Amino acid sequence: MINQIISGACYWPKAQNGDGHSLLIPNGTYFEVPLEGPLSRICVKGVCKEGYFEILDGDFARKKFDTANKAVCAVRPIPSGSNNAFLYVRFFINGEAIPADVLRHRSEYRCDETEEQALNMIVDRNKRLSKELGIVELRKMAARKIIENPELLEIARPLSIF
Repeated sequence: MINQIISGACYWPKAQNGDGHSLLIPNGTYFEVPLEGPLSRICVKGVCKEGYFEILDGDFARKKFDTANKAVCAVRPIPSGSNNAFLYVRFFINGEAIPADVLRHRSEYRCDETEEQALNMIVDRNKRLSKELGIVELRKMAARKIIENPELLEIARPLSIF
């Protein structure tokens, strides 16, 4: 997980009481946001690029968002009645459009819990930098810090079992 964050993967953390697990979407993975409901064929395309959810077409073309939820809320013209972006994003993986809601339940897309805990621990302790750097860059900084100091994983390990 840590190396993927550094290489530009999009990290989609699980909500505190959310269903499933956090996602790590590889850098360069394309996605689409259905505009008229989760099953709509009318979509805005995007790509996970350098940790951002970048929109590729429509009114928000070339705009980068630090969360999938922000991207979904920006491009959907009709209020969805839900802010659950997991329902409105499909990722193109191995030639198949897979809803994020499905991916967050597949074990192969689960983040390493200890690495995730270490990453979040560093981000939380350096939240003040988030305004200056942005959350995506802060996560990359935290991931590099873990690579430089692997003992941080040992500190985080007991915290990841809860």
